[in-house]
Amino acid sequence: MKTMGEFDTIVGIDRIMAFHLNDCKKQLGCRVDRHEHIGKGYIGIEGFRSLMQDRRFEEIPMVLETPKGEEMLEDRENLNLLRSLAQPGKFTKRSVVKT
Repeated sequence: MKTMGEFDTIVGIDRIMAFHLNDCKKQLGCRVDRHEHIGKGYIGIEGFRSLMQDRRFEEIPMVLETPKGEEMLEDRENLNLLRSLAQPGKFTKRSVVKT
């Protein structure tokens, strides 16, 4: 994944302590942080699939930070989608939590 390669070169993958997960309503570089549901923004399904299947991040905590409805049904949908993007049985030690 090109993004993580650049991140590793500039900062270092070993410095990642956690991920906060949300898709983006606005394009990269717009300097606006507007959260979208997983797969429904500019990052898209493939960006999250790459992250969820990257073995380097198996032990890194992930926090779901997407828009919330009254009953938080969207959280269940986002969590289910993220888990489906990981290879079966691969992330048994990690859970994605919602905020």
